[in-house]
Amino acid sequence: MVRILVLEREKIFRGGEFTGFISKDQRDLTSIIMNDYFYHERGDDLEKNKKIQQIIPYVWFVNPEKKQVFLYLRVLNKSDIEAGTYVEERYLGDYSGGVGGHADEMPGVTDPIFSTIERELREEVEMDVYPVPSIVGYINDDSDEFNSVHFGVVALAETTEDIKGKSKQGLADGRWYDIEEADKIISEDKAEKWTKHSWPFVKDYLQKL
Repeated sequence: MVRILVLEREKIFRGGEFTGFISKDQRDLTSIIMNDYFYHERGDDLEKNKKIQQIIPYVWFVNPEKKQVFLYLRVLNKSDIEAGTYVEERYLGDYSGGVGGHADEMPGVTDPIFSTIERELREEVEMDVYPVPSIVGYINDDSDEFNSVHFGVVALAETTEDIKGKSKQGLADGRWYDIEEADKIISEDKAEKWTKHSWPFVKDYLQKL
């Protein structure tokens, strides 16, 4: 059974709860996660346990030269169906700015967040040189049962390279977008919730480059 990185909800929010996105400058929750995390078997019981937060790294790609952001469509892939993998169907067909996933327990890993980021980038996108992302903030959304048990650790990865999403990982039609294009897609409610929450920060970051 796969075990994934989790943290007790009360420990994450001991400094006060928030909804949406907050920057790392506002509150450094990475340190709290690294000090108090543990691993728990993944399964239906965990999906229903609101006392435990599943930690999900969520990485945006930005092009600092062209001031563009990488977005892709979430699709249902054949391997998910065959494996019986849990898929949040309400987000299928939505645009996403974040690449990432659960942090599986791996022997010898001392930094599970960055180890997961590095693994997920290589699993989900193709590029010649993978950048080193920087953690910039966090996402919490209790508006539905699925999101209420997941906690996002948001990172930015700067690159000027071409990126190709791997369709077998559920990524399709991924490409670079100008700020105005991305803003239109997200403002028209065509993006998943975590993308909506973190886009204002990413947009501001791009505009200040």
